[in-house]
Amino acid sequence: MTGPTVALTGALVNEMRGEAETLGAPLAAVIVTAPEQVYPDRWQQRLDNNPAMAAYAWNLEQPNRLAAGLFEQAGVPYIDLLPTFRAQAETGDLLHLRHDGHWTAAGEELGGETTAEFLTAQELVPSE
Repeated sequence: MTGPTVALTGALVNEMRGEAETLGAPLAAVIVTAPEQVYPDRWQQRLDNNPAMAAYAWNLEQPNRLAAGLFEQAGVPYIDLLPTFRAQAETGDLLHLRHDGHWTAAGEELGGETTAEFLTAQELVPSE
């Protein structure tokens, strides 16, 4: 994402923040993972299946950093799930389905628990 795309996305984030403020509702964001970011073998398979892609340098964390920057500029609290998913994947847990990349039950649980902890820490939901 570069140039006009980043500017448009930033404008949309600011618009959402403004709408949330108008409604008196808290706004937060969750940056979710792609399986290629979590499992190096999936990224390698993507490159193997698309040889033209191998000619380029790829930074799989760049989309997350760009999104984080937009949320920071807009003053929207956010959590990036990538570090948590990578750490859990190293234990051998399968967090993404092989056929389409959606989260498995373990991925759903990890994403939900991590997001709930973040929202509670940010005081965006009541703590128990």
